[in-house]
Amino acid sequence: MAKPLAIYSYTSGKVKIIYETYPIKDELKKLGFWWDGSAWCKWLWQFKDEDLEKLKELGVRIDDSLLEEWREFKKGNYRAVAYKVGFDVYVQGDTYPLRDKLKACGFRYSFGKWYIPIKEFRGVPEEVFIPRKVLEEIHKVREALGWLAKGESE
Repeated sequence: MAKPLAIYSYTSGKVKIIYETYPIKDELKKLGFWWDGSAWCKWLWQFKDEDLEKLKELGVRIDDSLLEEWREFKKGNYRAVAYKVGFDVYVQGDTYPLRDKLKACGFRYSFGKWYIPIKEFRGVPEEVFIPRKVLEEIHKVREALGWLAKGESE
């Protein structure tokens, strides 16, 4: 039986609790996690230090990727998180105050999140957290498909 594990999902911007979570499901609900059909989830921008401590108390193993991204997220004054799914980059979080900046970056709004095709991606406002790993993946796709802008490093 595998102990529950907390990970960071680079394709959703969520903290996910996976493996044998049934015994702690009520505690996870109290912390604001929800079941998405495969894991207990919470948006990174809603995750708090207290959540991390409580997960440890519940015996949840904490993956290094989650710790790394959480530390980076806390360093800035971020309101939202960017993540990549397929050939699109999405931004979710407290985005209403950022709507003009997101539009200026080429993002479009649909069904509660902002998105832009990777081909058109040029960056995000400074208030949006984008993990280094996500930026690397975006760059790989753009490079492989010949979508790098003139002057963009290879």
